[in-house]
Order: sequence, then C-alpha cells, then structure tokens
Amino acid sequence: MSTTLPPIACRCPRPDEWIRVKPGPESRFNTPVLRDPSSGELYLVVGQLWPRLADRLAMVCPRLCVNHDGEMFVWPVPTPTPGHSGAAPWRETAGVLASLAEMRWCRVVADEATGQYVVSTLKDDDAPPPPTWPADDFLDVLHAAFHGRLIASEDHPLVPNWN
Repeated sequence: MSTTLPPIACRCPRPDEWIRVKPGPESRFNTPVLRDPSSGELYLVVGQLWPRLADRLAMVCPRLCVNHDGEMFVWPVPTPTPGHSGAAPWRETAGVLASLAEMRWCRVVADEATGQYVVSTLKDDDAPPPPTWPADDFLDVLHAAFHGRLIASEDHPLVPNWN
C-alpha cells in the first residue's frame, strides 16, 4: 500500500468544529481496534489476532472527515458491539451522527448527562460549500491515519505473552 497522503489524525470530532463525513460504502467498514492503555492511541489489529485479543477489542467504523477549516481526520466511529450494552447510546448516536454528517455540516458534542452524542447542523445558507474529498483509496487513508499503529503479530508489545 503506497500513499501520497500526509499523516492524518485519528480522533473524535472536537465540540467546537463543524464536520462533514465522506459518503459512500467504499469509505467505511467495521473493524476491531485496540486502545493502548498508556497512550490512549488506537491500533488496527490483523484478523488472525482477533480471537486472542477479543476481550480487549472495540468495534469501530473508521470514517474520513473534514472540518470547517479543511483539516482531514479519521473518526473511529464506535459501533454497537454484541454483548456489550454499557456504551450502547454512545455507539448508536455516533453512527447516526456520522451518517447525517455525510449530507450536512454537523457539530458533534458529547452529552455526559444522557450518555450520548448530540448534534447541531448548519442551515444551508450558513454552511460552507461541500468539501472536496481526496481521490485516494480508503486503505491509503487508513494507512495515513494508523501509520505505525498496526498489530500484525503476537510479538507486538500490546499483545500479552501468556506462555
């Protein structure tokens, strides 16, 4: 995989920014990630390690976003995880908001009191023009966002040694 993209941040939307999400099924897929407990950074995990790390993985749908200043980032949108109902409202509202942001400029804010995200949208008259999306393959976008953060073998420091 070769990419012409500079590094892209992998993060959630900030409460003070308006965002759009790149539309289309070719720009998303669900995948498990592992959060480094010390840094908080997310790591993609190859499929052969999913069973071994199952209790530490969270399902996300990485989505390419752009904010009102033109900054691109990948939002690891949490997805409902079977058997884990504790964070269900957060996960359900995140997916709905990402879909809405495909069509409109949105501001995503965490509402701690209700345990979910809330959204504001801009009226068409107030909204910036729709973003111009890079023509790069989505795998290249993921490579730029997760550069160096791939768990591809049992030798990785975040994989426990249970021998």
